[in-house]
Amino acid sequence: MDIGTSNKIQTAYRPLVRGLMRASSANGQLTADEEMTPFEKQRAMEQAAKEQQKAAEEQRRKQAEEQAAKQKEQEQKMLEEELKSSKEEAEAMEDMFESFAKCIKIAARITKGDIVPMKDIKYLAEHEPDMYKQAILMRMPNDHPKKHKSLIKDEDEASDDTMTAEEAGADESASDTAGTCEAAPAAETDEEAG
Repeated sequence: MDIGTSNKIQTAYRPLVRGLMRASSANGQLTADEEMTPFEKQRAMEQAAKEQQKAAEEQRRKQAEEQAAKQKEQEQKMLEEELKSSKEEAEAMEDMFESFAKCIKIAARITKGDIVPMKDIKYLAEHEPDMYKQAILMRMPNDHPKKHKSLIKDEDEASDDTMTAEEAGADESASDTAGTCEAAPAAETDEEAG
């Protein structure tokens, strides 16, 4: 209990304490019965009870406010953590979709028979191997292939430099296979014509 509440209770109890003190007039002490009437005693008791009730209510109110403040602070922290994790998830999803969109563009260029930079082909083979295989298998002959600039930026390439020598060799053999696939239909048409 804080000091202010204690003082209020003491102030309310003083008349009651004085009223309850008894002494004989021979000893020269005060007699409470002579100083306070029964009505004053009852009033003093009621006042003391009211003060005590107010102090208890004040303490409950302070505790409720403190608890509400703690709960609000915890909710705020939780919301901040959720927001942070949501941002991280959104950034990861954005990167994933951006990578997937690049892979689709590269695969479309390969399928059309256009000239695609080797680092784009490696990027597609690393990130979407199935799409890479389908693009190579579905590659169409193109008499006037368009030469495309790379879709892969230097930072993407730096993260993709971890490709092993075996993977690089597989990519080169796949592009060689694609070149022979293009040459094979041309040879068949020459034989059919002759």
